Amino acid sequence: MTLFQVFGAAWIATLVALIAMLIHRTIVGFREDDQLFLASGEADLERQQVKLSTRLDKLTRTIHSLAYISSAMLVVMVSISAWRVLSDPISR
Repeated sequence: MTLFQVFGAAWIATLVALIAMLIHRTIVGFREDDQLFLASGEADLERQQVKLSTRLDKLTRTIHSLAYISSAMLVVMVSISAWRVLSDPISR
């Protein structure tokens, strides 16, 4: 297995995880309310919304991290590919 194949497989795995996290965040985000009007007896709903907001913040940080990692891996793969093309004496 070449270095390019290893990075390609790792990039695909990272991309699949990123897409799964984006779908999960979308599903979880359906329950979030932009504005919440509560009566005095509905304090439990406020706690649920705070928990949900915290969970979405954590998911967003994870999604950003996966996006940065995926982008960096793509740059490495393009660099490896360019190096292979430029270092091949037959193609010149």
